[in-house]
Amino acid sequence: QDGRYAVGDFLPTEAALMASFGVSRHTVRHAIQDLKRRGIVASRQGQGSRIEADGRAGAFVEKAQSIDELVAFAERTERRVLSHRPVVADAALSEQLGCAEGRRVVEITCLREARDAATAELQPIALITIWLDALYEDATPLIDQNSSSAAMIVAERYGFTVGSVTQVVTADRLDPSAATRLGAAPDSPALVIQRSYFAERTGAMFLVARSICPADRFRIVSRLVAA
Repeated sequence: QDGRYAVGDFLPTEAALMASFGVSRHTVRHAIQDLKRRGIVASRQGQGSRIEADGRAGAFVEKAQSIDELVAFAERTERRVLSHRPVVADAALSEQLGCAEGRRVVEITCLREARDAATAELQPIALITIWLDALYEDATPLIDQNSSSAAMIVAERYGFTVGSVTQVVTADRLDPSAATRLGAAPDSPALVIQRSYFAERTGAMFLVARSICPADRFRIVSRLVAA
């Protein structure tokens, strides 16, 4: 963050870091792994650790390659429920959710917050709308009381397993209402992340979550490997 190393540079070797900070190899490796999890550095085989970001833009990094890691991400943040209400899916909503028109769902609006690395204060990182199939609306109070993954709360409440998650990420700009709730400037860049959760047992979609995130507070890091 102080500019000593720029994006594209490589960190010093483990031996140099050990000598510079007077710490063990285990400590150096643990610190580098933490930087990797935050998307700030990435390993290059035979070259070392390359700096991918300066640690300022996209302050909160979601690096989830599995359903378990999505759950872990939720547990590192806090969710504050703002409102919930029953709705009937009209043509536009049914197309967005991929469900039949007229389907009853519970619409839950909440704010996801994370602690700022510099100040340790809670900072809003996402305004989330959750649509929950009305078959599972009894889980709504549990979502109110617990900041863990809403999908996992529902699955555990009804005794099934999340089988798959479909994720779509698009770019947008914050409308005035979302900007106010997120403490950001209206019309500033945003990421919109929509996830659809499907039950393993039936293959049926039971929950959709749509997150609107200020682009300067949130990054998504993915790792793709050959099949």
